[in-house]
Amino acid sequence: MLQDPSADTTPGQIADTTQAAPQLADQPTRGHRRWSDLSPAQQRAIIAAGVVQVALAAAAWTDLARRPAAGVRGPKAAWAAAIAVNFVGPVAYFAWGRRPALQDATPG
Repeated sequence: MLQDPSADTTPGQIADTTQAAPQLADQPTRGHRRWSDLSPAQQRAIIAAGVVQVALAAAAWTDLARRPAAGVRGPKAAWAAAIAVNFVGPVAYFAWGRRPALQDATPG
């Protein structure tokens, strides 16, 4: 429990705040790690996940831009915003946002 440093002083006396305090900035908080604290395998996994996320979003935005509005379920602007939501947005767009392409009915 933290104590008020002025509690040890008499009225009119200035508290000594130069005492060695624990360096909280040097200690990672619970659940938070620095990049340098991660193993090389963990760093590679995070980088790979980031690359996959950016590639999925780029593919979804490219498909959305090239696809006519009639080929998209819902407003294109809403899907463009949804794609920005981590992995969920691009996957949702590819799963539910696109209408199936019309097949050419002429025989081969």
